[in-house]
Amino acid sequence: MTDHILKRFDDELEKLGSRIGKMAVLVQQQVTDAIDALQRGDMALALQVIEGDDKVDLYDTKIEKHCMRLLALQQPVAIDLRTVLSALSVNRNLERMGDAAVNIAERIPLLEPHTELVTRTHIGVMGEVATAMIKDALTAFTEADVAVARSVVVRDNIIDEQDLQNFDILTDIMREHPELVEAASHLLMISRNLERLADEATNIAEEAVFVADAKIVKHRGWGRPDRNEDGNPTAPTADGDNGS
Repeated sequence: MTDHILKRFDDELEKLGSRIGKMAVLVQQQVTDAIDALQRGDMALALQVIEGDDKVDLYDTKIEKHCMRLLALQQPVAIDLRTVLSALSVNRNLERMGDAAVNIAERIPLLEPHTELVTRTHIGVMGEVATAMIKDALTAFTEADVAVARSVVVRDNIIDEQDLQNFDILTDIMREHPELVEAASHLLMISRNLERLADEATNIAEEAVFVADAKIVKHRGWGRPDRNEDGNPTAPTADGDNGS
């Protein structure tokens, strides 16, 4: 009976992993399509992203119910418990990524007369970096790879800096060209949504650390050069420098 129960639990974990994987593939495609549609001014592709959100939401509901059922009925412990809890968290991250992709897609038709403004910002580079972060974060989570997870967290600083630079660029455009205020405002929101995508990728990377090492590194600056493997500040040197 015990072997039967364990086999059933392993099967349920495998099914959960499969669902997370399918949702991840879908969300990655949503993000890629939203960024491509923005850069090409492709209204049809933007609409496809918007319409695809229902499928993401359906996965979200199924995965959440699956995780809750496992927690309630199987009462997992140790790494199995961490796996289920992290799957629940990653599911939320993926759903929010899907929302961010839709938010980007919804603004593309409103930018149609001024798509050239995109090239005056860092949005194209942000899209490339955010897309790579998402891919690597999911790899880190699937393979419990802490090194890959750290590489994702480090890149979040790049996205944050580019978002700040976009704010300066676009507010300058607004001051100099009042007729472009609306278009620039939409690009500000797109930049912010790309920053959100990077944040969600970072959250998934941090979940990978939780699964692999049972360490909670959220909100501790983990991955920064002046922090150690636990996210704590590195020891200061004799001259007061932190050693980084």
